[in-house]
Amino acid sequence: VEETKNALLTFLTMVSSKLDEPANLRWSGRASIGKSTIVTKVAQLWPPEDLIIRGGLTRKSLYYFPEAEKVDETTRRLVLKGKVLVVLEEGESREFLDEVKPLLSHDVPKLKYSFVEERVTKTVILERWPAYIGVTPAPVRGEEHETRTLLATPDRGRDKYRAVVMADAERSDYRKDIIPKDESVIDMIR
Repeated sequence: VEETKNALLTFLTMVSSKLDEPANLRWSGRASIGKSTIVTKVAQLWPPEDLIIRGGLTRKSLYYFPEAEKVDETTRRLVLKGKVLVVLEEGESREFLDEVKPLLSHDVPKLKYSFVEERVTKTVILERWPAYIGVTPAPVRGEEHETRTLLATPDRGRDKYRAVVMADAERSDYRKDIIPKDESVIDMIR
């Protein structure tokens, strides 16, 4: 509701996954302002086979993705070209994001990193660039972020909140018994 421009920005970022150098988008803003809602609603329009959407990621996560191709006993390869990678909780994914910065910056078309698990060194090879969308409640500032991603914040304000409340009330058939019938109360909400 009232987020058409931001939904379009998210969709265009996803479409950029089909380009040689796709875009990166980072949503920031206070909790419960609608960041994840915008992203997840638009993601419903995207082919699931081209979408990787997770609450958070660790350095080990991509090694265990079903799409990761086995290179040898300790190495997995994942081609990200044409994919959209969405991390809904960047704060829970710092370790992963620090590891893949060169990939998100398009510094290298192939990134290799390793981690140790049960005394065995395992390697992840990531190839090509996904369109990346990250979500964080923390303010995003600084040249490091500004040069890697488009920065966006959901709209907010009285008109948006009013529109959201009204849209929610109008489409919630199961809540008709608690929506006031008195027009004066509905006018107050409007």
